[in-house]
Amino acid sequence: MSKGAYTKPGRLSDVLALIQVLALDEHSHRSEPGVKQELQGNPSSSDSWVTLAKEHCEFFRVKSEGDHVLALVARHVMPRNPAGIQEMPNELTYTLLKTAIDLRCREMEEFRTLMGGLNRWSIRNSFCLYHPVD
Repeated sequence: MSKGAYTKPGRLSDVLALIQVLALDEHSHRSEPGVKQELQGNPSSSDSWVTLAKEHCEFFRVKSEGDHVLALVARHVMPRNPAGIQEMPNELTYTLLKTAIDLRCREMEEFRTLMGGLNRWSIRNSFCLYHPVD
């Protein structure tokens, strides 16, 4: 995961959407145009679904070559059923969605803590600059 990736506006909804498409579709590997068509456009927080997936290697696998380059790491390693499909249990899909939400919450909390520290520092130092202490 890229540092600060979840603090980008719209990032969580994009990650959740991509997880759902890659978890629930019949095919475990999808193409960029296929995902773009399924989700009716590009992600709001990135220039492409492939770029977004590369920034979130905690969930997604991106092949360097081929047409169907996008997959969920968890689904990619699932065994195939008799029909040759790599099905993912609903519970695992739920866990991935919840994990994305939890990661965003943690990252936002770290961001708020950092910003709070900066605000306290700037207020304290501004006060000292304008009101020198003897």
